[in-house]
Amino acid sequence: MRKNRVVRVGAVALLLTSGVLMSRGNVKWLERDYDFGLMKEIAGPKTGRSRFVNMGPDTISIFNVRPSCGCTSAEWPEEALAPGDTATVRYTYDPDMRPGKFDKSVKVQLSDGSRHVIRITGNVLGTPESLSTLYPLEAGSLRLSEVKVDMGEVVKGHNPIAFVNAYCLSGDSVVPEVKTTVKGLRVTPSVPKAGPGDLITYTLEYSMRDAQYGPVEGEILFSTGGGEATGLPWKAFVLPNPDLLVAAGQGKNPYCEVRPDPIDFGVQTEGAGKITTEITVTNTGKGPLEIYRILCDSPAVEVQTPSKPVKAGKNVKLKVTLDTGQLAEGPARIPLTLITSDPLHTRIILPISVYRQ
Repeated sequence: MRKNRVVRVGAVALLLTSGVLMSRGNVKWLERDYDFGLMKEIAGPKTGRSRFVNMGPDTISIFNVRPSCGCTSAEWPEEALAPGDTATVRYTYDPDMRPGKFDKSVKVQLSDGSRHVIRITGNVLGTPESLSTLYPLEAGSLRLSEVKVDMGEVVKGHNPIAFVNAYCLSGDSVVPEVKTTVKGLRVTPSVPKAGPGDLITYTLEYSMRDAQYGPVEGEILFSTGGGEATGLPWKAFVLPNPDLLVAAGQGKNPYCEVRPDPIDFGVQTEGAGKITTEITVTNTGKGPLEIYRILCDSPAVEVQTPSKPVKAGKNVKLKVTLDTGQLAEGPARIPLTLITSDPLHTRIILPISVYRQ
């Protein structure tokens, strides 16, 4: 029994060894990887080549050549290669709307079952048209892929991430200086410096440990060569972490209901001035309800903020004041936002509707 087992293991090892030899193939590459170097987008597609020699005793042929993406096309001979013959694989890279460095592959499969990978690299100097489309914001010697960064709703306790690409316009290497006006926002470059046509990817990681709930705004400042800094606007909307609220409540969490919804001031004539109404915030949960912030983008709206948490089973009435003199004629719909400790409703948006004649 033990002898048979050894025979089977030996057969498997032989097959594996044969597979390794077959995957390598019996060819010798005269040149395989190819660097296009610095190429101009305006010059159009550029072609490179790789050659190999059939070093084996049998005739082989190229079964298939497959580039890694649509930016590259390939050509290869269809005739069989006798022992000692040389074959040339040609590949063409199209730089149209692809400024910056590239690193692609061309996979070659031979009739003997072996597979080979050609790596093609280069760096494309973009045209003004492609750069203005792909990198619309100019920042000194850099062009940025974004004109603003909006991280949207972010939750305390998480560190959300965004990315900005920068294309180097300079004829020499530059070391960009990057600062931020946002506390807790860390900006990390993929490389410290860039040469002509190089790309730098900036990772934006936002830590909200000390951030106030609600909107946070600021700028990321880019400067090169001591020139004036260019500001990239950045913003996010910070909300409480529902998981942490549930854990802190230990099964006794609040539940927030607000009425009326929407807040309707009806039709108001010119000269009505300031008018008021009330909203009722009710806590139908089992724990105290905190209203962290009440926000409204319109200066025409003022809202009373509760001075203390709303106890379980209780409610509080808050006065809402609307200054119609600050509204244009016609219909208006103004969002009012409450940020609360209710894990299910950390952000509640109430529309305020009014028609000013």
